Amino acid sequence: MKLSEQAAAVAFDNGGFLQAGDATFNFKPGDVIEVTHRIGLAVMGVETCPMFDAPLSMVLANCRQADDGWVPYYSDVIYETAHQAALAQMLNDAGEGFNPDDLLDFQSLDAWVSVITVKQVTNYADKQ
Repeated sequence: MKLSEQAAAVAFDNGGFLQAGDATFNFKPGDVIEVTHRIGLAVMGVETCPMFDAPLSMVLANCRQADDGWVPYYSDVIYETAHQAALAQMLNDAGEGFNPDDLLDFQSLDAWVSVITVKQVTNYADKQ
């Protein structure tokens, strides 16, 4: 997996990032996610939890506040909570089809997401 510099900066600022579903098969502690040839993010931990238990800073990194609620970055659909908008953004990023109306139901926040904690590493390509 490779992250853009902007996505890596957001992940670094928040101590990690969220991914829809169970990513424990994709990431293991010690893995390095490439950003550039010389800079990456080292995976420190991977855990799954219900969306409503996800770290707030990581939730807020996936959406923006609007006058009437919260909006994912990919659309202008307004959700009541940041968790709903963030989940919509993550499902969109994952390429999973979903009905935005399904996320209006608060039970959708029981959906499991992965919390991938990271730290920045440099010159990792020289160590491989």
